[in-house]
Amino acid sequence: MFTYDPIEEKNREIRLVRLDSSTFAVDIPDDAAEPETVSLEMRHVSMNDEVEYAALSYTWGDPQDTEQITVHGTPFPVTRNLLAALKQFHQQKLQSWLWIDAICIDMSNALERHQQVSSMRAIYSQASVVHIWLGPGCRESDLAMDMVSRLGPAALACDVASLGRNGKIPPNVKSYIKKRVDSQDLEGGIEDKSGPALGMFLYDLLSEKELYGCTPLQSGIKDILTRDYWHRIWAFQELVLSRKAFVHVGTRTLSLDMFDAIFAALWSSWIYDLSRLHPKWEHFRAPLPETLYHIKGLEIRRWIKIHSGTPKLGTILWERVVATSRPFYSATDPRDILYGLLGIIPTEQAQKVRVDYQKPVAEVFAEITRALFDEHSSDHGPKPGEFGLDYCLPGEVDGSLPTWVPDWREIGVYGVRTWQINHYRNFNAAGNILQPATPSSNGEGLGMLRKAGCRVDVITEVMEPPELIGMSRYTACPIRDADAWVQQIAGFAKLGPESGPGEDYIWRTAKISSGPHLYKVDEATYGLFRKIMRLEHIDAGSLTEEELKLIRDGSRNPIIDWDPTSPSDGQVQLIATNMRRLMSFCGRNRTFFKTAKGMLGLGHVVVEVGDIVTLIWGVYSPIILRQRADGGFYFRGDAYLDGIMQGEFIATCPAHEEFSIH
Repeated sequence: MFTYDPIEEKNREIRLVRLDSSTFAVDIPDDAAEPETVSLEMRHVSMNDEVEYAALSYTWGDPQDTEQITVHGTPFPVTRNLLAALKQFHQQKLQSWLWIDAICIDMSNALERHQQVSSMRAIYSQASVVHIWLGPGCRESDLAMDMVSRLGPAALACDVASLGRNGKIPPNVKSYIKKRVDSQDLEGGIEDKSGPALGMFLYDLLSEKELYGCTPLQSGIKDILTRDYWHRIWAFQELVLSRKAFVHVGTRTLSLDMFDAIFAALWSSWIYDLSRLHPKWEHFRAPLPETLYHIKGLEIRRWIKIHSGTPKLGTILWERVVATSRPFYSATDPRDILYGLLGIIPTEQAQKVRVDYQKPVAEVFAEITRALFDEHSSDHGPKPGEFGLDYCLPGEVDGSLPTWVPDWREIGVYGVRTWQINHYRNFNAAGNILQPATPSSNGEGLGMLRKAGCRVDVITEVMEPPELIGMSRYTACPIRDADAWVQQIAGFAKLGPESGPGEDYIWRTAKISSGPHLYKVDEATYGLFRKIMRLEHIDAGSLTEEELKLIRDGSRNPIIDWDPTSPSDGQVQLIATNMRRLMSFCGRNRTFFKTAKGMLGLGHVVVEVGDIVTLIWGVYSPIILRQRADGGFYFRGDAYLDGIMQGEFIATCPAHEEFSIH
């Protein structure tokens, strides 16, 4: 068994390994057979010295599925994926010294592991090259890598990354592509050199025949981008910190900048609707949208380049949407969701963290959540869009985590299915009252959250949650029957047969998660909106211009061909059905409740009779709490309570109270 010599922490020592060059002498051809055993030599170096080395970024794979290599002639177990990387580097005659975590860290030594984890920023930022190993290749992945190699130089030359910075396609670029499409033989014609360069590249990309239909090239792209590496939490800082990086897939190698530029261009071409510039481009890269969506590590890398700053922890970890096809991030050890990012978050955040793999996961997740609470830039609490208590999903009352602490494993893998009430940043129920300085926990630990606020009311009745359509965990499951849902709401609110303004608070609550920008219902259109929500017949010919606008806003492509100035009765009914469906989708995982004072609200499906509606200072939406038998409260999530969402309850001068939330 291999025995490590200790490293000197005070001298900032690390270990490096190198392939035994005697096994790939110069007279051995590049396509020579793989060696029976990979042999490495090892040495200690100080990070204080100018040391030339490369670092490996990869996924371990199954830690139990290992094969033997030798280090200084002594057997050493490594995972199959690492062995595949070493064999490929052997074939390429890679002679540089390498830092490889699984070999260069004594994983059995907890103290050393903690120290080395804290040094990751320096290790990867000082490496002259980072080799990103995505695993063995295949015919399809070779096609994808070859395409990137062929188009990559042009993508870099025309600065495709500017699309992300500007948030749009420059008009002169779009104009060039349109002229090129129309003429099929445009040469020159645009004086701005940056415009035509980007336009010519995008036109060539859109003209790639193999990016249409289910082709081997598209299969290769999907294969590469769905590999586990892209959601591995440690890879994020390894990508970001690298001065120079190369991507390896089997026998193919290319620069990370080139790789990222091509896939950013493919994504941009879709979100900016470039395929609509010509009918023949309609199905451009149609099989790929989910694959290209949210590659978190590359997004962070682009974010740093665009903003020239350091992303906060919340920018990396919090997601407002459901993951698509693959996780946003994941970690074998859940504590690495925090520890694996210390090298790229702001120094003031990282310095507050003590790496300790003996800490319970619940304590580390509470540490993450508190760090996100503390990120806000105002003494009054988080600004709209910044992480606050109303972002947290209610945990299980008998679970392993405090009920206010999100399960960051679940969020990383599946994203967030339930939108917070303030998703569209319209409310301020708690007004501008300051949250006082956090009191001492009196030794109660990170799991106890103390927040000041006030009581509003008690829940006296809860509507049975609507049935959801069970789909994959990578899908935001919709309500099975949206029409049955609005009828259920009408029954719960005891709505009478006669329609009138007195019921508007009901439908205002129903559409709240859809956002006012989607259905801007006002005095001129509430009559129509009541008909839509009551499933009544609508006479299309009698609609006013304001009502037609509401119908147009709610169309969202339920039908292909219709006249927005003069729709038929059937078309209007179809659009109304679609509006109800969209509202039910936005309000998924929530249900209605009533309070002792007769108010109507919308909360998470876990709310129960007896739960307390509160306002927490510095939080935009009401918070539901449940009294614990042993004192304190369970967190039951954010809520909407009609009539108090703009600080109206604060005007009653309620008594302040401190809540201890577990």
